[in-house]
Amino acid sequence: MIMHHRGRRLTAGSGSLLVALACSSTCLAGPERLQLTDASAWGGFFSGGPYEVRPIDFAFEPVGSGEFGADAGRFITFTVEMLDDLWEGPFHYDVAFSDDAHGNGAGGGDPDPLDERTAFLYTVFARGQIAGKLASFDGSIFTYEHSASGHALQEAIWHIEEEIGPVAGLAASLVAMADAAVGFGGEWFGMGLGAVRVMNMADAGGHTYQDLLVLEPTMIPLPAPVFTGAVGLAGVIALTLRRRRGCGDDQQF
Repeated sequence: MIMHHRGRRLTAGSGSLLVALACSSTCLAGPERLQLTDASAWGGFFSGGPYEVRPIDFAFEPVGSGEFGADAGRFITFTVEMLDDLWEGPFHYDVAFSDDAHGNGAGGGDPDPLDERTAFLYTVFARGQIAGKLASFDGSIFTYEHSASGHALQEAIWHIEEEIGPVAGLAASLVAMADAAVGFGGEWFGMGLGAVRVMNMADAGGHTYQDLLVLEPTMIPLPAPVFTGAVGLAGVIALTLRRRRGCGDDQQF
């Protein structure tokens, strides 16, 4: 866009810097697809997570990729709903990212907004923090790559999302920790969903399946000196434009 203004043309570098400062989110290219590579990750088959999945054509690398028993380029996830199980194998599912689960739920609405407690649990799971946080919370033991722990986390998520009724044991401890985290003064208070999103799963014919969780990498803030310098540059540009108003040299930028 060409704008008439009394001032000098902004340099390409200056313009690019200001545009970069204005951008605060990552645009996702599509279409994204997903393959369920192991429906019994961590041992046992629970018709839910932990699942090992392989993202295809994602515009970002999910947090936890290649960790917690997942092969390189794959990650461990859990289901939001109980119904319409995904199939393991060479099937590619279409993925749409949202804040809600769609269909296939035993409870909740449709669409069913993801609960912030689920977002907290999956965030600390994908960052490798859930065992330490749970131990500090009530002394319970969560073991990565252990079937009982994986089953308990899936049950905790299903309980929070109103898919199943009361839970006990490790699952109950996970729910209690999530309740405390989102409560007033808790570490997740006011955080909403953070960087967790729901992957709405569908086949080529449009049939929907269990939705899954993913943690997107967050933007890294500019270091303070760089940010200060950028803001200073923007101020210099603005000041220069103001000083040149009224000089009669009507230029374009």
